[in-house]
Amino acid sequence: MSLHAIIPARSGSKRFSNKNITNFLNIPLFYHSIFFAKKLKFVKKIIFSTDNDKYIKIAKKIPNIIIHKRNIYASKDNSMEEDILFDLKRFYNKEKINFPKNILWLRPTHPLRSIKTFKRGYNLFKKNKNSTLIVHETDSRLFYSKNNLIYPINNLMKNKSMLRG
Repeated sequence: MSLHAIIPARSGSKRFSNKNITNFLNIPLFYHSIFFAKKLKFVKKIIFSTDNDKYIKIAKKIPNIIIHKRNIYASKDNSMEEDILFDLKRFYNKEKINFPKNILWLRPTHPLRSIKTFKRGYNLFKKNKNSTLIVHETDSRLFYSKNNLIYPINNLMKNKSMLRG
C-alpha cells in the first residue's frame, strides 16, 4: 500500500509568528511530526510542505525526506488542504514521483502523538479502506493561559494541584 506522510508547515501564522520552527522540547516544532513519521513502518515517503525558505533550510538537515516548496495559492491564510494537495500533485508530476493512493496528514502543531494509536488507526484503515481520523484524549496536565494565569484544559483538574512533585 502506497502511503505518504505530509507535514504541512506554513510560515504565516498571525497569532504565533514562526510557530512551526519554534523549539518544543529542544527541537523545531515540525521536527516532531517528521521524526514521528519516520517511526511508522507503513509510511513510504515523508513530504515536508512549506512556503518558507528558512523552514526549508532547517528541514534539509533531516535525511530521507522530500521537501516541497508550496506555491502562493497553497500558502495563504485561507488556503485549504485541497489547495496543498493540488500543488503537491503538480510537484509530484514535475519530480516524477508516483502520487500515493493514501496520505497521512501530520500537522506540526500536534506534536504529542502515540505510535500505538496510529498503528491501530492504520490497521483500521487497511481493514475498512476508508478515511480514518485519529483523536487523542486531552492530557490532564495541559494548560492554557488567560490574564497571566494558567488554567487546566481538562476540567477534572480544576480543584487539584496542576503540578506533579
